[in-house]
Amino acid sequence: MGCKNSVAEKYLVFLSAHSLVNSNTWLENGINDFAIGDVAGVYGNVVALPDATIWEKMIFNKLWLGKNKKIIKDAKMGVLGFTNAIIRKDLWEKRNINEEYGKGGEDGEWAKYWLENGYEIVCDPKVSVQHSHGLGLIGLFKQWQHWRDTITPGPYKQLKYRKNG
Repeated sequence: MGCKNSVAEKYLVFLSAHSLVNSNTWLENGINDFAIGDVAGVYGNVVALPDATIWEKMIFNKLWLGKNKKIIKDAKMGVLGFTNAIIRKDLWEKRNINEEYGKGGEDGEWAKYWLENGYEIVCDPKVSVQHSHGLGLIGLFKQWQHWRDTITPGPYKQLKYRKNG
């Protein structure tokens, strides 16, 4: 509903309510990344909050923390997480986000569509945030399974895309 009622002209910005941006230039850095090419969206890494579980700290802060900007051209799990992302409003107006996912994954499904249609996604460490859910290893695994299944067929029910409105 928020995207539909937005008065933004070019970009829609997503930032989870319990995320903390890592820089005062977070938004500027993200907007600048759209000049790279035919970019559908920009997002950054997720760094675990200080009170995160040991599993979140190990995975987010050690295994997944990228230090270089990446231009992504193929759909895969974790691309364009709406924990912290900026997308083009004109593309959203052509194909909105499927809000029926409920447990997350709508961001990856939207990114997959635009990647398959020739656009790119930028992952920029300067657009990173601190964010975590307090999940243990099993909780993280279940969450990743659900997200993965929004990109590739899996045991979860695949949702049909719904038009704007």
